[in-house]
Amino acid sequence: MPQALTKLIAPLLSLIILLALLTVSVVALPFVLLFAVAAGGWFWWKTRQMRRQLQDALAAAQTAGPGHSGETTAAGQIIDGECIREPGAQEYLPRQP
Repeated sequence: MPQALTKLIAPLLSLIILLALLTVSVVALPFVLLFAVAAGGWFWWKTRQMRRQLQDALAAAQTAGPGHSGETTAAGQIIDGECIREPGAQEYLPRQP
């Protein structure tokens, strides 16, 4: 008799647990989505100044044309790249005061 009772209760208990989990997920999903939208909006708001600076820098780089990717300073223009010095090249460089 206990085996027959177990065969009857096991599917019923499984169905109750499944319905409880489904109910919790239906209630929790809107809160998770609301949190995700709020966090995304906060991140978007906090990075707006950085995005504006990036857009300005890209626009300035496009108007400057090719070969003008560096910043201009009081000492001259800074260009990203590599510098290879060969031995004996110092004699060709002007001396800095």
